[in-house]
Amino acid sequence: MVVTTIAVQLATLALTISGVQAADTSGSGVAIGIQGEILTNSHVVENCAKITVQLSSNNSQTALLVARDQKNDLAVIRIDTAPASVTAFRDGTPIRAGDTVVALGYPLAGLLASSANLSVGNVSAVAGLGDDYRYFQISAPVQPGNSGGPLLDASGHLVGIVTAKLNAANVARFTGDIPQNVNFAIKAEVARTFLDSKGIAYRTARSEQQLSPADVGDMARPSTVYIRCQRTKSASAIGAAPPAPPEPPPPSDNRPAPSNSPQQSSGNAHELFKRGETAFAAKEFSEAFRWFRQAADKRHSDAMNKIGIIYAMGQGVEVDYATAMGWFRQAAEMGNTYAMGNVGELYAKGDGVTKDCGVARQWVAKAAAAGLAHAKQYLRSGFDGLCQW
Repeated sequence: MVVTTIAVQLATLALTISGVQAADTSGSGVAIGIQGEILTNSHVVENCAKITVQLSSNNSQTALLVARDQKNDLAVIRIDTAPASVTAFRDGTPIRAGDTVVALGYPLAGLLASSANLSVGNVSAVAGLGDDYRYFQISAPVQPGNSGGPLLDASGHLVGIVTAKLNAANVARFTGDIPQNVNFAIKAEVARTFLDSKGIAYRTARSEQQLSPADVGDMARPSTVYIRCQRTKSASAIGAAPPAPPEPPPPSDNRPAPSNSPQQSSGNAHELFKRGETAFAAKEFSEAFRWFRQAADKRHSDAMNKIGIIYAMGQGVEVDYATAMGWFRQAAEMGNTYAMGNVGELYAKGDGVTKDCGVARQWVAKAAAAGLAHAKQYLRSGFDGLCQW
């Protein structure tokens, strides 16, 4: 039971910037693609009206959000002019507990040195909280602003993305002791799976050298970037969508669980949806949106859910969680279990609505009761960590 309590105290490492808009944040990233693709954490670029990337050469560029994976807290942004070098992923034998790792990033922007800061430590464990094998536990010291920065092996190759740390003060209240250097990085294997799913190319290299941390830092600094997220409300880029209720009520516990089958609709609506699916698979997002919208107008709940995904992921449109929630809610109330899970996730993350873990759990529980497999898995493992209870 102690593990569950401590999991509440996992804190991400984006830095809130004072002296500007209250919601503006900063973090770090690492260049991994020759077309200007930069890998970072999803929470670093969440709800940004404008993303600015500063290279080690002090050249600043506006970046475009390309893809996000909220479940694994990963995102890819792109700049027009790629950095002078990109970081390769470690290939070959996996890294082990006890191996030396180097973290680079831009912690405590405006307070510490403006160049990329380097810290050294070891892999403490090859799993995170509750044996979550998506993460490494590391001892390299990290601070707010390190989120999204590279974790490198002794050959200077990417083995993870720095993501979170335990909140030492809060954990001390439960345990009576202050944890030291208990930090976490999402594994490179998880990041590579995400990149593969989005068709984003990257380099790999075998780790056969044992460089000094200073040499690793010199190698990786040109591809380690500072990211600033300016957060303001913005209108969606395509079409009008139903607004999300500011505080919609949770599904009542005395209501029967909905069917797991998609909403019945006319053959025409289903055909429109299938055309949208084909375009979506081909990454023709504007075309997919057009077909999904036509199907949604005919009350096809799967199409409504897919439109919500397009807005939540920023695929062909600007990320707009409030609009996404509006579409998810419509589909969920028609009995679409995938949409129920998505409503729960947005409540858990506080995207587009006020964060409410109780409401989130009720929606996810409804989806799980109706047979949605990943909703069941959420309730068993990752959901409490996602909501940071």
